[in-house]
Amino acid sequence: MKTNTDFKNNSRSEPWFLTLGIGKEKDSFITDLSMMLEAGIPIIEALIALKKQTASTRLIKIIEQLEEDISGGMQVWQAFLNSTLLPEYAIALIRVGEESGRLNDNLKLIASQEQKDKLLKQRLSSSMSYPILVLSLTAIIGVSLAWFILPRLAGVFVNLKLKLPLPTRMLLSATHFLNNWGSLAIPVFIFTFAIFIYILFFQKKTKFLGQALLLKTPGIQTLILETELSRFSYLLATMLRSGIPIVESLELIAKSANFRVYKNIYLALRDNLEEGNSFQKAFLTLPKAKQYFPPHVQQMLISAEQSGKLEDTLFVIAKNTEEKSEISTKNLSVILEPVLLVVVWLGVAFVALAIVLPIYNLIGGLNTP
Repeated sequence: MKTNTDFKNNSRSEPWFLTLGIGKEKDSFITDLSMMLEAGIPIIEALIALKKQTASTRLIKIIEQLEEDISGGMQVWQAFLNSTLLPEYAIALIRVGEESGRLNDNLKLIASQEQKDKLLKQRLSSSMSYPILVLSLTAIIGVSLAWFILPRLAGVFVNLKLKLPLPTRMLLSATHFLNNWGSLAIPVFIFTFAIFIYILFFQKKTKFLGQALLLKTPGIQTLILETELSRFSYLLATMLRSGIPIVESLELIAKSANFRVYKNIYLALRDNLEEGNSFQKAFLTLPKAKQYFPPHVQQMLISAEQSGKLEDTLFVIAKNTEEKSEISTKNLSVILEPVLLVVVWLGVAFVALAIVLPIYNLIGGLNTP
């Protein structure tokens, strides 16, 4: 069997950005390709048929390149490697499937894992979308009040010549600032905030900072740990069952890991196992691993390795943690709702006090003999 150095010695001919925005069609393409191969259709004919039903011009170009490479005598896994369509762990599964005659089965596994990866991103985005929406609407309403409505009240308060309470003075200062600088300050703030989010969560060299923040956030931390553990267990079990050595499997999983902390753990496990150590000794050399691999999961892996049932145990871990992640997603929404209500209530209470307190003071002054 070829080693992972095969990937390093093959350059990818297509730019990586050609695969952006074709996630849904890519999943359907892989699933349909596996079904057609299982039905006995030659891969070239399958590619031609799938190309006709594909709407994305970028995916059509990739399929045409696959067809050309395979027709020219290139192995299927090498053609997929050049296409940049799939991550390296998937290329390894295609390579093993091609060599063992189980290409269609491994393509099904790849499609399943791609769906799981997409589900992870959807769970994280759905968990964050609700609080982001509520806070954004609150900010928009607050700025609109301060910019368009409160200036009229500000004139009334000034003419009354009252000693204004602190909340009112703060609100009037914000109103004054927005009237003078709002048309410049708000676009600058939005642009700066967008750049900050990009650097924190999307920029390749700095997104580990955003990942560290997410891994420290209650609720979201649990969801990430469960989904990543499920992903690791399922991938490792699938690759071991396909015949890929555990050291190479861990390296491929590390390359496809979404979070840098997990990438480092997988590589450390790989190094330990490559030196001939067991999972038990490997976890002992990684004291921080228990933060990301719960003790009961570590014990399950240690016992499974000793009993020779590692693959089956990994599938059990993957199934259980995936079910837990679904529950955590629902619980996260339940937890966030009262927190957001409190935040919104505090904002409304502040504005109400800022407006009502001067009026109350005025009425109190009128009633004083």
